[in-house]
Amino acid sequence: MSQSASKNTKQNKAATNTNDSVNIQNARHNKFSTSVNKNRPDDNLVSSDMDSPSSANWSQVPISNKNKRNLSSSSSDQNSPNIQHNNNKKFFHTTNRFELLSQDEPEIASSSDNTYPPPPESNPEGHVNVGIKPTLPPPVFVKRVINFPSLCTELIELIGVDNFSCKSSTDRLKIMTTNPTSYRTLIHFLKQQNAEYHTYQLKEDKPTRVVIRNLHPTTSTALIKSELEQRLFEVRQVTNVLHKINKHPLPLFFVDLEPTIHSNDIYKLTSLIHTKIKVEEPYKPKNISQCIKCQEYGHTKSYCGYSARCVRCGSNHASSDCPNPRDATPRCALCSEPCSDHSAVLLTISASPPIRPSLPKLFHHSTDRLKFHNLVDQNIKLQVSLKTPLEIDTAINNLTNIIHSAAWDSTPTNTQYQNVPLSVPEHIRILISNKRRARALYQRSRLPSHKHIYNNLSNSLKKTLAKHKNQSFTNYLTNLSPNNGSLWSATKKLLKYKPPLVPIKNPHGGFATTDAEKAQLFKDHLTEIFTPHPDIHIPLHTDTVKRFLDVPLPLSPAVKHFSPSELKFTIQKYSLKKSPGFDLVTAEVARCLPKRAIVLLTIIFNACLRLSYFPMPWKFSVTILVPKPNKPPDISTSFRPISLLPFFSKILERLILKRILPYISSSSILPNTQFGFRTAHSTIHQLHRLVDAISFSLEKKSYCSCVFLDISQAFDRVWHEGLLYKIKPIFHPTYYLLIKSYLTDRYFQVRVGTSLSSTAKINSGVPQGGILSPTLFNIYASDQPTSPNTTVAEFADDKAIISIHENPHIASQNLQLHLDLMSDWYKKWRIKVNQSKSQHTTFTLRIPPCPSVSLDNILIPPSQSAKYLGLTVDRRLTWSHHIKKKKLALNARLRFLKTLISNNKHTSLNVKLLIYKSLLKPMWTYGLQLWGNAKKTNINLIQTLQNKILRKITNSEPYISNLTLHNDLKIKTVHEEAVTYYKRFHSKLPSHTNPLISNLSSLTIPGNPPRRLKREWCRDLLNN
Repeated sequence: MSQSASKNTKQNKAATNTNDSVNIQNARHNKFSTSVNKNRPDDNLVSSDMDSPSSANWSQVPISNKNKRNLSSSSSDQNSPNIQHNNNKKFFHTTNRFELLSQDEPEIASSSDNTYPPPPESNPEGHVNVGIKPTLPPPVFVKRVINFPSLCTELIELIGVDNFSCKSSTDRLKIMTTNPTSYRTLIHFLKQQNAEYHTYQLKEDKPTRVVIRNLHPTTSTALIKSELEQRLFEVRQVTNVLHKINKHPLPLFFVDLEPTIHSNDIYKLTSLIHTKIKVEEPYKPKNISQCIKCQEYGHTKSYCGYSARCVRCGSNHASSDCPNPRDATPRCALCSEPCSDHSAVLLTISASPPIRPSLPKLFHHSTDRLKFHNLVDQNIKLQVSLKTPLEIDTAINNLTNIIHSAAWDSTPTNTQYQNVPLSVPEHIRILISNKRRARALYQRSRLPSHKHIYNNLSNSLKKTLAKHKNQSFTNYLTNLSPNNGSLWSATKKLLKYKPPLVPIKNPHGGFATTDAEKAQLFKDHLTEIFTPHPDIHIPLHTDTVKRFLDVPLPLSPAVKHFSPSELKFTIQKYSLKKSPGFDLVTAEVARCLPKRAIVLLTIIFNACLRLSYFPMPWKFSVTILVPKPNKPPDISTSFRPISLLPFFSKILERLILKRILPYISSSSILPNTQFGFRTAHSTIHQLHRLVDAISFSLEKKSYCSCVFLDISQAFDRVWHEGLLYKIKPIFHPTYYLLIKSYLTDRYFQVRVGTSLSSTAKINSGVPQGGILSPTLFNIYASDQPTSPNTTVAEFADDKAIISIHENPHIASQNLQLHLDLMSDWYKKWRIKVNQSKSQHTTFTLRIPPCPSVSLDNILIPPSQSAKYLGLTVDRRLTWSHHIKKKKLALNARLRFLKTLISNNKHTSLNVKLLIYKSLLKPMWTYGLQLWGNAKKTNINLIQTLQNKILRKITNSEPYISNLTLHNDLKIKTVHEEAVTYYKRFHSKLPSHTNPLISNLSSLTIPGNPPRRLKREWCRDLLNN
């Protein structure tokens, strides 16, 4: 048999004539006949007769010594036509330790012709038997099995007890068979029962697919098939690969072979049809297969038994039979939600990316300001009648139209832009063109020479682009300067928060994906918010408020009118960076108005005073939504509304505020504990009072029980009637009626991108963005109850209640009494407190905390630390929590700015120091007057970070000390900054008008407790 195999090998190598090829084909056909029969689905076992000719598929390897180790068929098959054996090759001489185990094995009687051969009792020639290891059929997954025991009984009768096994999951049953016959019987049974199942192709049915490269594209597939069949390969199909764009044939051919034992020998081919070829495996697909019948993933249509699902409408029919038009709203067949508005696969392809239109504006860089001034001056008419509210609204609309027309006429429509130099130089553009031509040439010809040229050009282009990019970035860093705004543009681009563009969940189901849908969804959400809390209502108190508002106002003298100089001064002092309202008028446009326009505005403002009427066009706001930090971006409640009001509306509000502030001061309606939105009052002042109270309790060895309350939608839920009830006895009747007109009949639109929602009415709240809003809110919250045993600290809607006592139970009791008073006041004025976001913290050096407190019978969660007005205060006042948070925030911002600071040798040192002082240093200096006396180990956390930043700025060597860096750069240490900050802050306290702030100027803690603790307080910084 060895000689025959050698002869066949030589004949196969020397296939020079047809007769020899036929002889080789016959010999190989006899040799592989048993192998092909073995791979048939009906044959499960191999013949046991090893001496018969039909067993020639079992490879026999001659071994020179019986004690040598047996070799695999892949390394010693002498019958292979492409393997050249080296007779001088030496084998490893090792003894067969398992020889005794193969001598006494019993023979296995073959029950049929298709059984595995038993091992021989002896092997005198040293041959080994090599066969194909049988593989199990693929599993079958069945859904909606109603009666599993009945199914098992049916399968036992069909395929036998030992020929299948099952495994159940949450939604399907997995059935595994042991042989192909059982698998085919099972599939036939499931089809008869109309069961819902899916499976995969049998491995023995899968063809061996290979890719033949470098054959000329004009070679016919029939010729390739015949050549391979002459080499005794059983070919199913040959396919020429086409270019995916131009559909031209490529020198690539897919070949599908029958899965025989010798199919893998095709990888040894190196030439075919007088052409050097390369045989490879096809690339494996990286995507997950999806069935185009049921639209599910993980299987294909050929082996799917599920009912058809439409890819467009999700109904139970084939996609080709869908009655819906192509432009109908698609619905996903896989999504479980009934209101889904997306399909399983929906692609939108555009030749160019969509360009988001910019917001309209009146002034551009090419607008002629002088021409605008003259056009407005020519069209203004001062002889207008302003005796009714309607005439005031008409005059305002006419003035707005004049301003718009003048701005558009002053802006050229066909602006001639200067030629901007291209960012890529000419030699790089030429190199790109050459590379593209070489790539196109290689894709057409697929010649190795063209590929070599293409690769050289690609590598050269990559190196040139990298060099150009580095040079451009170097020039960009070198030219950064605070004078031309390039530095602040760069830092703003790096630090700007980019919210993710995700759909917004609709509470009624579905998602809002487009800007128009989001605007409408936000409008519906804000309409619910701009309404007083419906669940908080006391009818008796509401009737009292309404009766008081119905009382006629007393007679009073007329108020002082506005002057043109006052109006012009207010316009000149207004910031140029504010966004315009719906009328697009900005401070820049208003500053270019002529005197006649200022006079007309003054006449309109005085008419508003005379009629106590706030114009309707100036009460319409465009509302934008700003995302809240650390909130989920797909919920409408994660956004804060900001009202964009017309410019002249805010000018009138500012003038009114200037007139009503004397009434507020004379009536002393605002309590001294309210520091929010008041002149010469800051958050540091209020925090200093809180720190002094905690310091006093720690020195006195007492308990300081504090509650920090969170008001839910404080500005948006202000009850208008309750606010008017409080300002009516304070203000002049003219200003009262003017503010009443300001609050009533307000409307808004939501803008998302360039899309606007429909108009909705505002029934509560003060507009966030209005000039009068903070003052009106302070008046609304001015009459909150107080308690003699507690201290209050307020800043707008942030409220802290402090109770100090030596007994923790008494401290909590006093705090609870104050909270009960607050609960009644909140119900009375329709304010809701979010108890889950409020905090109760006990500041003490003792172990047991104070008992818990509640508001409106809802427990306020206790906490070991509390964040109030930007500072995190821990229960022992060590400032460790606050400093650690600041360190994390500084590291995060430093990572954003590392491009401009770290390893930047091109930007000047002064610019990098300016970045640190403007963007990094203010983060840790806030509240430094209070926590600058913290323990040295805590201060060193910030000091170490400052040392690290200064070293990155200067690229200093390790041997340069931190003290030298601080001295050379004239940067103070953290402790020195704390001393400077507190001395400057303390020097302004004695002359303050608020007695609560002037009391902070004492050199000791208010109350002058004895110094029991060794720690330092903030006033100790004065002694440094």
